[in-house]
Amino acid sequence: MTEGETIDLVMEKQNELALVIHEKEMEKETPSSPKVTDPSVGSVEEVVVILEDTNEKRYEGKERAQKGSTTTAKKVAWNDLFKQGGETCELTLYEPEIVNGVAICPKDILRKGEEVWKEYLVGFFMDRRIAYPVVKQALARQWKTKGPYDISTDENYFYFKFENSEDRKLVLEQGPVFIARRVLVIKP
Repeated sequence: MTEGETIDLVMEKQNELALVIHEKEMEKETPSSPKVTDPSVGSVEEVVVILEDTNEKRYEGKERAQKGSTTTAKKVAWNDLFKQGGETCELTLYEPEIVNGVAICPKDILRKGEEVWKEYLVGFFMDRRIAYPVVKQALARQWKTKGPYDISTDENYFYFKFENSEDRKLVLEQGPVFIARRVLVIKP
């Protein structure tokens, strides 16, 4: 195994550990709420439900469940969650303007989008993505902001919304951030 592969393996294990720690912290914050692990919201993946209540009457004639045991919930497609009442919606179809095979976005929509996204910066890793809790903790140490900021994420990007425009400007001027030997590129 090369040194680079060893480093990648160590970083992967650190990311996994950070996720486990984050999940444990979330459990501490809401001990009475039901715990559901959904690896990908909106997919047809199975979810694991931790049983909180082992009321004997509920389980009569069934396998006995012990508190803290797990069961697999039924697979449900995302669109099945919204089937009821879908016929009552009225939608209007707007045909896009197409020039040379490219859809043209109306200027008023572009202005609205610019207004919504003006407080955001977008970040992405040049190499493999790092887990959200690791990124959040590392940036809290590296960025010395005056005000709070929110972090959202999807499969490939991190979205940073700043309440203070000076903080946004400062972070943008700092340029790329190194987290766990990986480069997080920040763009407006």
